[in-house]
Amino acid sequence: MSGDGAQIDVVFLADAVTPPLTGVGRYGWELARRMSSGAFPTRLTAMTMSGVKLPEQLVAGLEETVTGDGTAKRRGGFPFHPAGLVKSVLRQAPFAAHAVEDLRRSIFSARLRRYRGTRNLVVHGPNFFAPGAGLPTVVTVHDLSTMFYPEAHPPTRVRRVGLMLDEAVRRGFHILTDATATRHDIITTLGVAPDRVSVAPLGVGHPFGPTTALERRDALATYGLHDGGYCLSVATTEPRKNLSRLIDAYAALPLDLRRAYPLILAGAAGWRNAGLLRKIAAMEREGWGRQLGFVPQGHLPALYGGARLFVYPSIYEGFGLPVIEAMACGAPVVTSNASTLPEVAGGAALLANPLDEGDISLCLVDGLTDAVWRAGAIDAGLRRAADLTWERTTEETIAVYRHVLRQC
Repeated sequence: MSGDGAQIDVVFLADAVTPPLTGVGRYGWELARRMSSGAFPTRLTAMTMSGVKLPEQLVAGLEETVTGDGTAKRRGGFPFHPAGLVKSVLRQAPFAAHAVEDLRRSIFSARLRRYRGTRNLVVHGPNFFAPGAGLPTVVTVHDLSTMFYPEAHPPTRVRRVGLMLDEAVRRGFHILTDATATRHDIITTLGVAPDRVSVAPLGVGHPFGPTTALERRDALATYGLHDGGYCLSVATTEPRKNLSRLIDAYAALPLDLRRAYPLILAGAAGWRNAGLLRKIAAMEREGWGRQLGFVPQGHLPALYGGARLFVYPSIYEGFGLPVIEAMACGAPVVTSNASTLPEVAGGAALLANPLDEGDISLCLVDGLTDAVWRAGAIDAGLRRAADLTWERTTEETIAVYRHVLRQC
């Protein structure tokens, strides 16, 4: 049992918190740094494949600085990441997914045994995974994309996530997710009892916020961009992000509009994207679009804030962090009318059918040319972003811990 004011010991499975920080890693990092800051009634132990880390080691190891050429350089950190080795092995031998998951589960289970009998202790796996260790356990399931869109993922990931989901359901872990739409998916698709699935929406915070044109100037110059002179999308180049349809929709716009506001794609390299890369090369040759690749976090507020429009036409999301990051930076947003994205946008974005290039094109034209809508969308987006903070995410996550402890 846990009283509402009692301190909670949290064993945080932190293998996903490795640079460069993208969605799940960002989520884990933001929770870990807050729960170890002293501002919340939690005492955090970070556990990885390589052992137990002090919270300050985990957080310091993931902080990034931005160098003059715009690249990210890790400050401190760990020279060896067993999680990276696991990924490397699986890329070379995808058939080994089951054996690797068994090994990982055994390692973490053995480490967790020392905590049996500890009062007010919760194990939290922030990335689908937690082992059975006879302890109160919370697992964050961010989405069911590997079930709904297996063709959009590498086969190894589909196998591994399937194994992790089976484990979470079979062992009766409490499932935490990022949005009510995803909660509904988990209950109806996995057959989990509603009282075992909770929601803690993701958040946004520093460094994302409004900037002036002067503050954006140097970062934009790094990429040869001009303030207000481009349409931005931030996403990994993988099928679920729907960038191929976005390019087709952009190609349907009048040429003078495309050249006035070229489509700029920022994001890490992905998978199953050979056709997409050909389309990117074609738009670059034709002079109305560019791919920047991975952009360090320190430059993202300037890119968001300097965009004429931000567009995120994903087919399926567990949340969609770039939408709320863009809003926090003052960009008007076009996103999908599918999965969690209307919930995240909260009425502050134009919504398009992600499977209809014509509908996306119409929203793009409105977003780029309608000054009245743009002004309203910027104001509404800033208000929406102010409602979704990482402090709120942390508070709601801790409330889930207390709920789980009361059930023990």
